[in-house]
Amino acid sequence: MENQAKNKNHGWVYFLVFAVLILIFIIVGWGYILKPQATNNTGSSNQNQQDASGNRQTPDIKNQNDQVKKDNDFYDSALKSLQEKDFAAAIENFDQAIAVNPYNAAYFSGKSEALLNLNQKDEAKATLEKGINFNPTDQLLRSKLDVLNKDFLAPAKQDNPRL
Repeated sequence: MENQAKNKNHGWVYFLVFAVLILIFIIVGWGYILKPQATNNTGSSNQNQQDASGNRQTPDIKNQNDQVKKDNDFYDSALKSLQEKDFAAAIENFDQAIAVNPYNAAYFSGKSEALLNLNQKDEAKATLEKGINFNPTDQLLRSKLDVLNKDFLAPAKQDNPRL
């Protein structure tokens, strides 16, 4: 009978330890959820900010989402222009997408493709180099630049045509 009483006491201890751990996880979790976000890419804080007149302003999440939509809209328009072989319009749309989000390597890659289709190899190289500056680990941009630097896309010489 004494053993059963000891086991019951241990059960309550385990329950209390478990309950305390749950409370700690809840408190820590709420701390992370309610924690102010770090600064964004522009260096401004996502917390309440003051405008020039000193009034407090809260960040507009909708504007951030609209910016992403605008970014993707330019990219979609650029891809459509590429398919339609309207390379000048594609370049313009890629430029606008890059202006909104220069950290997306696909924008630089697409722009370089459009430039190559207009026989603007040097501009395509410069675009890829700029993309690598923003995305230093992107292998697609690096491999495209390697191909352009090795001159694989040069036209064949008249006396030695490619097969």
